[in-house]
Amino acid sequence: MFNIGRKDSVSRNVVNCRAKRFELEGKLISEMLSSEPQLLDGTCTFTRMAQLNIHSILKTLQIPTKVHSLYLVGSRLWGTHSAKSDFNLLVVITDPSSSAPPSFQKSQHKGQYDATVLTEAEFRAQVEAGSLIESLCCLLEPSEECVLMHEESHQRRGLVGNLQTMRDWADERAQKDREKAKKFWAKGGAMREKGWKILQHTIGAETSLRRKGST
Repeated sequence: MFNIGRKDSVSRNVVNCRAKRFELEGKLISEMLSSEPQLLDGTCTFTRMAQLNIHSILKTLQIPTKVHSLYLVGSRLWGTHSAKSDFNLLVVITDPSSSAPPSFQKSQHKGQYDATVLTEAEFRAQVEAGSLIESLCCLLEPSEECVLMHEESHQRRGLVGNLQTMRDWADERAQKDREKAKKFWAKGGAMREKGWKILQHTIGAETSLRRKGST
């Protein structure tokens, strides 16, 4: 894809090691369980991240109804985050009981937390449309650090049924990521690290799709 010269700061060995690392992480993401996840405690302790108090975070957000699931997405899902990265949250709430749509902001920002709030129906529609982020959330094991809350009765993996839809979505996203990464790569120097981080999304998605296709 890119012409890597001898003077480049990123060697082929480093690139290969990083690709292998994300291949392994992709396998973890796409591993499917035979039993349903259990509801996690409101306060989750992470081994590689700062401790997060889930109840405290949810109180700062405008949540109109019960939260079914809470996922950590963005750079922390892909493994491209730094110590200063914000926490990108995907909050899935129960569908409203009435026909009138609930009044709340779909995108919310509070301090270091960027939250996207979806109803159960909206989340399901995203998965059925092949949206990779929501689909990967369905496949995450409950022990994964990116799963902050997950109800036992909230069945997810069964929603992921059309691999070709996911493939089409991922291919479209990959093309956009490649074009964006090329711009950073052409600038050289430290900017190539940003281009590499963008490509990691494509590597992780491709590995996850191949893993799911072999199950």
